Amino acid sequence: MFFERLAQNLSDYHLLNFRPANFTMSSELVAFLIGPSQSIGPDLISIWKQNGYRVAVGSRSIDEEKERKEGNFPVKIDVTDSNSIVAAFETVTRELGPPTIVAYNGEIYQPLVQCDCS
Repeated sequence: MFFERLAQNLSDYHLLNFRPANFTMSSELVAFLIGPSQSIGPDLISIWKQNGYRVAVGSRSIDEEKERKEGNFPVKIDVTDSNSIVAAFETVTRELGPPTIVAYNGEIYQPLVQCDCS
């Protein structure tokens, strides 16, 4: 809800414009959310849809049925695998068009240093 209120406040002042500079009426607006957590994911999706975007949602454990019911395009993606990342972007581009917005909300944990701290 925070992001919806923020977007509404910015829209009221005409400060929010999600259309890229090279946008034409024949352009497809496509947003790709990687890591649709329950924290900011639903608000981002809502804002994008209100602004005319078609939304792709990517996750390693995507609930395809749920996403389709909500009007989103589900994409399997494993952010630790570069081949999976390339395949996900190719799928989104082929099915919806090239993404004009990409939001990465996933997480990767890789320790920077391994040490024996005993």
